Amino acid sequence: SSEQAQELYGVKLAQLLGMDCATFRLVFQCDDECVDIRCAIATLCGETFDDDFKKKGGLKPVQGSPSMMYAQIKPLLLQASYSIMDFIPGRGLDQVSDSNITENVLKTMGALLALDVLTNNGDRMPVIWANAGNPGNVHISTDRDRVVALDNRIVPVLMTTEKKAASVGKGYKKKVMDLVDDVRKNGCDAAGFVKLQKFIEHHANDGKAWDEAVAKKRRQFLLDGFMDNARKIAKLTLADFEAITASIKGLCKHDTASGAWAAQCSSFEDAFFAQNAACLGKLFAE
Repeated sequence: SSEQAQELYGVKLAQLLGMDCATFRLVFQCDDECVDIRCAIATLCGETFDDDFKKKGGLKPVQGSPSMMYAQIKPLLLQASYSIMDFIPGRGLDQVSDSNITENVLKTMGALLALDVLTNNGDRMPVIWANAGNPGNVHISTDRDRVVALDNRIVPVLMTTEKKAASVGKGYKKKVMDLVDDVRKNGCDAAGFVKLQKFIEHHANDGKAWDEAVAKKRRQFLLDGFMDNARKIAKLTLADFEAITASIKGLCKHDTASGAWAAQCSSFEDAFFAQNAACLGKLFAE
């Protein structure tokens, strides 16, 4: 992936907040394991490679022309690094039934929403983002009775862009503050949580609406989880985000050849996350 550094940032944030998430480790070109990974990928494509490939990561098969599958998967062999992610048994929101939507699942889903609001990760729940959401990224571990954080890619916005948007009443900060103001005024009846309720109903309840009493109770569980994590997020400072950035940028020493890792890290904007954390902190203002 070309977004491994962004994913790692999200994982480190989730861990800092004490969330249950799928962690991963990185394997760079300089690691012997990288060669093994490349050979395994090539073997899956039915290709046989010579010792030169194993030593240098070359792309020429010994016999015949590359298969169509190999041609499609070839970019994977050119990556500067690979991420090895934990396997956590579970199913996406669109693969479970309503009986799996327990109190703890809803609370951990609400906590994950708070993380997504902090990092502008709209590829999961369509609460403040103009999309339909991605139920596959709402990974429910029925064994653990909780939602596990997968695909935690950060999507930072440059503060210069944010300030320009704010000058005309737009920008990501406004989206976050609109949610905060709505929650302070309406609690679990806030528009974002009603939208999240319908998202869950559509994917885990065959599109059938919950009884209103059940719906309100479940929205409250979502809000409880959201507020618990938002309280933790509100305590984060710019220094906390800068420390995460420094730890990830430090991995650049393993990728001096391609410079791809440094390029990924260049998109980090710690002040953006500090801004969002401060906005979530206003949920608890007197």
